[in-house]
Amino acid sequence: MFRAILFDFAGVLTTSPFAGIYDYEAAMGYQRGSLRTLLIGDYGATDNAHPWHRLERGELTTAEFWSGLVERAEEAGTPIELQAFLQAFAGSVRPHQGMLETARGLRGAYKTAIVTNNVREFGDSWRSMIDAETGFDAVVDSSEVGMRKPEPAIYLHACELLEVAPDEAVFLDDSVTNVDAAVRLGLAGILVEDHEVAIAELLDMLGIGIGSGHQSSSRGPTSP
Repeated sequence: MFRAILFDFAGVLTTSPFAGIYDYEAAMGYQRGSLRTLLIGDYGATDNAHPWHRLERGELTTAEFWSGLVERAEEAGTPIELQAFLQAFAGSVRPHQGMLETARGLRGAYKTAIVTNNVREFGDSWRSMIDAETGFDAVVDSSEVGMRKPEPAIYLHACELLEVAPDEAVFLDDSVTNVDAAVRLGLAGILVEDHEVAIAELLDMLGIGIGSGHQSSSRGPTSP
């Protein structure tokens, strides 16, 4: 029986943060995904050596990170104008009203939390964007707790805050690596590739909705 729902922030409670990066790449004539790779590296890596991973763990400042990114982009032959790049990156992130309304509607019947890989200096802006402090029972920000998805400890920390066992929680994320890591701990997982499909899958999983008619991307403990 599920008692809690854990939501990722960017790409789940909001639109994808990468759409703006792809637009910038296209405008500059760069190969699709080249700047994204420079930005975040191997997102599922757990060695935390990449600057983005260190930023998400609160080990780097944004100033240090962006300065390094400009240098790495220049060395890779894909130079960026930082202000324009930042505007493209941030400008694509908007609240997804359907997912937010779903989360708010389920709160009370279920405990809810945000589990996000994020950046310390962005805390006030992203929290206010979705009313995180009053709209959820707990907020787990990687840059505050010093651990990031897909590290097992961050999922367990979220479950402890909500006072639930992992197998009593559903986790939604737009990263397959992050979902699979949660599933290995016993949480039920939903990969958010299409928000409306994911909402239908969540409601079905909770026994609230009817079948969505789409192929499911939810993941359970028996998934590979």
